[in-house]
Amino acid sequence: MTEIFSLTNTKPVSTPIEPGKQLMTEQSPSTTTQITRMHGVPYAKAIGSVLWPTMISRPDAAYAVGVLVQFIQNLGQTHWEALKQVIVYLGATKDLWLTFGGRNQSLVNGFCNANWASQTHCHSISGYLFHMRSGAVTWSSKKQYIVALSSTESEYVVLSHAEKEALWLRAFISEIWGAKHKPVIINCDNQGAIALSKDNKFHV
Repeated sequence: MTEIFSLTNTKPVSTPIEPGKQLMTEQSPSTTTQITRMHGVPYAKAIGSVLWPTMISRPDAAYAVGVLVQFIQNLGQTHWEALKQVIVYLGATKDLWLTFGGRNQSLVNGFCNANWASQTHCHSISGYLFHMRSGAVTWSSKKQYIVALSSTESEYVVLSHAEKEALWLRAFISEIWGAKHKPVIINCDNQGAIALSKDNKFHV
């Protein structure tokens, strides 16, 4: 991939995106000259190149790619530089791979999180990942449709999405092994969201 976009000799990076980096529509070109200058940039091709490994085997780059794909219609130089970092990161870590199996006693467990209003559009980003034994088998990172009014609300939203995935996984495993699977544990680090999910007095 680095050869295709002439990034072979670029210095390796250790993260797919800089922590706290702000990517926004205000960084997109606004004048005809600026737009014309960006027309020759192979942004769509590059997005397609990183999207496939991210969906198949690289959950560590899912957040970065999910943010960058939003600017495919009107990209700025900042977005292109950030996308090149993802390409360099995937190239530098191409020898890493998912490992299945392990000695974890729980067949399936999940982890979820949300970064509340970290971007200028104020939509939180939901992220979850499920392990089977010790290997990651399914994951997601996407912008929430609503604007959450608190971190508890944004975490509760991602919990609901993770729960739907857990139910599907549980049904899928039951079909394979022909037996009911134990409840799937979903790990969340927000005490407010945990309280909401456990106590039905907060629900109508």
